[in-house]
Amino acid sequence: MILAVSKKLRLTLLSLTLIISLNSCADKTQIKEHIIQGPTMGTQYKLVIKSNESVDLDMISNGVDSILIDIDNQMSTYNPKSEISRFNDPYYEIDEAMKLSDIFSNVIQKSFYYNKLSDGMFDITVYPLYELWGFQNKDNDSIAEPSEERINEILGFVGMDKLRVTRDLLSETHFLNKDSTKISIDVSAIAKGYAVDLISSYIQDKGYLNYFIDIGGEIKVSSTIDRHWDIGIQEPSPERFGNAIEMVRLSNNSIATSGNYANFIKYVNSDAKRTHIINPKTGYPLEIKDGMIASVSIIAPLCVDADALATTLMLLNKEEGLKLIESVKDTEAYIVYFEDGCLYTEQSLGFKKYIYK
Repeated sequence: MILAVSKKLRLTLLSLTLIISLNSCADKTQIKEHIIQGPTMGTQYKLVIKSNESVDLDMISNGVDSILIDIDNQMSTYNPKSEISRFNDPYYEIDEAMKLSDIFSNVIQKSFYYNKLSDGMFDITVYPLYELWGFQNKDNDSIAEPSEERINEILGFVGMDKLRVTRDLLSETHFLNKDSTKISIDVSAIAKGYAVDLISSYIQDKGYLNYFIDIGGEIKVSSTIDRHWDIGIQEPSPERFGNAIEMVRLSNNSIATSGNYANFIKYVNSDAKRTHIINPKTGYPLEIKDGMIASVSIIAPLCVDADALATTLMLLNKEEGLKLIESVKDTEAYIVYFEDGCLYTEQSLGFKKYIYK
């Protein structure tokens, strides 16, 4: 969870993984904040542009909506007509590869990159497991854990080695295919971050250099030399919702947080609390218990990378996660975990340069 703070506005937005608070104070340059917000991708988005000139909010809003509609039409598992839904259809003809739109193609290729980087822990083919464990039904509060036999059966259709991407050399169009009709994919662990980056490029093309973009907890900021955004990392506890455990100062980069304390199911036959983040190698969702990582915040130049890495580090232990981050350029991590009833934190070597007291 994240708390974002600029100099001039107070607003609270609650989503599945995030609270944002923009605090006001005096502004000698009379720069105003122009805000656009609305629903998207099963959550909310917010765009704040800081400018001392007029901003055509209708034009910007229409442009942002167009980007988000394209993403929905390509990658939403809740849109039955989207490209990803057609690919996931059990009656999909696997003898013919599906042509990918540019946005979807870029997300798929990024997913393969992080699958390889994480030794298979980042995996977009876990969607059948997501459905098996009941996370597709958000109103499901009385469900039993699936049997080990059923989990192992579904695991036979999990793994990005079962997907194939090809490219037409003349048109540079990419195509996606799969080994079985029982394989289905979900790119929600990376798509919101990519959407943030697309909106960022659009805003910059319009000439705006001071802005804040958030989609359901994936955040990107841009600032000129004399400006910045102060962002608070949420303490991972439902009882202390809205309290920042650490403050960071960002100017021209992204931050994404993944946590296991806001979206979970308590299973009636085991009494276990399991989060929506699923280990693609074991088939089991992460269990909320002592010693587990509670949240991971990633700072990176691009939000798509921060988004994917935040989920990946939730599936690794602290040592493995920090080792991975140290191998990625211009990227830092902040890990929060509970042990013996106490809250602890770990961070990558360069994270301290962002800390703001």
